[in-house]
Amino acid sequence: MAERVLPMQEGVEVFLDKPRRMSLNLWAGYQAERELEVLLGQPSGSVQLLRDFALQTLSMTQLLVLLTCGLRQHDPSVTVEQVGKIVPLGQLTQVLNTVLTAWDQAMTTDGPAPVVNGEDKTASPPSLIGFPVGAEGGLI
Repeated sequence: MAERVLPMQEGVEVFLDKPRRMSLNLWAGYQAERELEVLLGQPSGSVQLLRDFALQTLSMTQLLVLLTCGLRQHDPSVTVEQVGKIVPLGQLTQVLNTVLTAWDQAMTTDGPAPVVNGEDKTASPPSLIGFPVGAEGGLI
């Protein structure tokens, strides 16, 4: 079965070797965690991007893999090595801002309204960006 490629109008534009688009969704996050575990030689389930994003402790490796997996939503042929070679260190701030924007967009995208115990819960989930972190490292 062929991978679903998102339309070019979806996601966030990022200027690398050429204008590209990236989108983050649950599948991109899953792919990024699995790929990081392989790259880092970590056991399955040990990489926690959601936690690291909330704590604002992403490493360059995590940023690279998350960016790559987000780009793959629009271009499945892109590789971690390719992306690593087209992002100069001087663009890290721009790339980080793009990933943060894509993350925030993914966390606030309206979908079907959830219904809990017959009650409509239409409010979008809050973004993790800017959440205060408690002394124990958890969200407050």
